[in-house]
Amino acid sequence: MDIKINKKIDCEVYSTILDVKFANEKRTDILAFLMFVNERNEVSTKDVNMDFLMQKDGNHPYGKRYVELMIGYGFLEYGRDSFRLSEQAAEMVEDKEVMLPERGNYRISVSDDPIFNHLVISIIDEDKIPKNIKEKGKKPEMPIKVSGNELVSIRESWEKEMLYLPLNEKKAIIDSVEACEKLPNETYDLTVTLSEKESVANIKRGDVSIIFAPQSIPKFDFVISEIAKKAGMPYSEKEKCVMVNRSGLKNIREGFLIDLPSTEIEFSEFGKYNILPTKNVPCMPDSESTAIEWVRNLVNKNVESRYTTEEQFNEVVMKEASKMERWYGTDNIMKDIDYQLFLKSLKGRMGTKDEVYWHLVATNDLSQGGST
Repeated sequence: MDIKINKKIDCEVYSTILDVKFANEKRTDILAFLMFVNERNEVSTKDVNMDFLMQKDGNHPYGKRYVELMIGYGFLEYGRDSFRLSEQAAEMVEDKEVMLPERGNYRISVSDDPIFNHLVISIIDEDKIPKNIKEKGKKPEMPIKVSGNELVSIRESWEKEMLYLPLNEKKAIIDSVEACEKLPNETYDLTVTLSEKESVANIKRGDVSIIFAPQSIPKFDFVISEIAKKAGMPYSEKEKCVMVNRSGLKNIREGFLIDLPSTEIEFSEFGKYNILPTKNVPCMPDSESTAIEWVRNLVNKNVESRYTTEEQFNEVVMKEASKMERWYGTDNIMKDIDYQLFLKSLKGRMGTKDEVYWHLVATNDLSQGGST
């Protein structure tokens, strides 16, 4: 059983000039070099030539160029007569992930919704923004330049922190924000699928749809209990079941399952979500009297359409009552659903002229006559 919840998320959008590093899984050569330096603590260009690039000449220009490239990336720092890993490069070795630096004009989407790990949820090269993300048929609004204390605050919030970007499906580190302009906000559709084992989120705008692991969302048991409460039924956390009273028995399906309607819930920590209809929710009777009524309904359904002896009737009662045993036992249920009482109630409901009533009574009379 899954629960689907959704809402709209309003994101702030900025056009920026950034120095930023993105995770790059393809550059395994760089990761191998960083691990090489990490093992030795410090290396010289001669070490790089002979032990990493496998050049016979320790003074080959390849080594010097490679070291200069790594310094340019910010992966190496100067020692006395050699080079060592920068702090960021050491973290990359630990995470076994290379973050390559870029510089350019990027569009950044920001949200403070707790479902995300960080404020920044997307960093997209302005030249690579799909046309279907840009609003069609609307007069573009003029960007507003961000400066002063507001720019300082943005830098403090965005820079020097490992970011997981769900809309990019990759990690990034913003080294510096050089310039920033505020653009009109954008709205995304967010759907979260909750389950007892694992939950996933899907964020969508236009034709772009991304699935990611949510950071902070309502707990499954809490949500199902709130949905049940909205539907007028308590939820048993111990039994993992919705508790159904007599009036709700008509909605129960085979296998102790019930469907709960759509609703809307305001969560104190997560905001307001729309709850889609939830199907196949496990349920149980809320009391022994409801359990008796539940079994009686099942028995009536089984025996009212066929010839049934008292022995066959009791077998059906035992079969249906055993389904309630873990909650309420079977003794009182068996006592309460008596064959003779069943025939009396049947007469009251159907009348003596009903063919089904006569079939059952005839079977009862024959079985009594045969035993004398």
